[in-house]
Amino acid sequence: MASFVPSAEGLQQLLALFRASQSANNTQHRAIQQQLNDFNVIPEYNSYLAYILNQLKQEEGAVRQLAGLMLKNNVKEHWRKLTPEVQEYVRENLLGSLGDPQKYIRTTVGSCITTIIYVAGLDAWPTLVPMLYRMLDSPEDSLVDGALSALNKICEDSPDKLAKDVTSQPLHFLVPKFLTFFGHSQPLFRKYGVGCINHFVLLMPPALVQHMDQYLQGLFALATDPSPNVRCSVCQALVMLLD
Repeated sequence: MASFVPSAEGLQQLLALFRASQSANNTQHRAIQQQLNDFNVIPEYNSYLAYILNQLKQEEGAVRQLAGLMLKNNVKEHWRKLTPEVQEYVRENLLGSLGDPQKYIRTTVGSCITTIIYVAGLDAWPTLVPMLYRMLDSPEDSLVDGALSALNKICEDSPDKLAKDVTSQPLHFLVPKFLTFFGHSQPLFRKYGVGCINHFVLLMPPALVQHMDQYLQGLFALATDPSPNVRCSVCQALVMLLD
């Protein structure tokens, strides 16, 4: 992991602001937000945020989530201005948080990851998709959930980039992997499996054409799924296929 050691004073300052924001009124919130924005002049500010999000597991979840939300906003506004060392530290800690026991932390982390891809493109993080793919084989459901959720967001935001990547051809290994989740015991994972592929139906890349029979069979098998969310994703798929 990229090396970063936060100063005790700086870390405590940030934690105090995040904790205070939990019970602040509107006026206090604005003052706290301004103080947090002022930290952007510190080159390693985003490393502090990533540290709080991923390393301080004993910290209150709401504090860690707020650090993640601040990180997401900063990534959106300042990612290209961050040093390569800070970028690398942020990326590593986001991946380290994907399997967090708290669902809302995993969701926040997924949003941060997607924002980096949205701002900088897949080329800025070439190892991301292969690493998320490998996480799908984890025995830990929380890590699989985090990886699937992140992939779903990436497929939604960047389907054309994934489909047009002729160098690494990610869809040739992603599409068959998503199809395996059609039969998963967890409804959320079945929904993710269908949803991830749905983002490519209108583009119809070769990887999906190659597995079309399996895809259609899987959709019809899920048409009577007990989960309404899964059935909704199936309906969306059928409508797009008809289009």
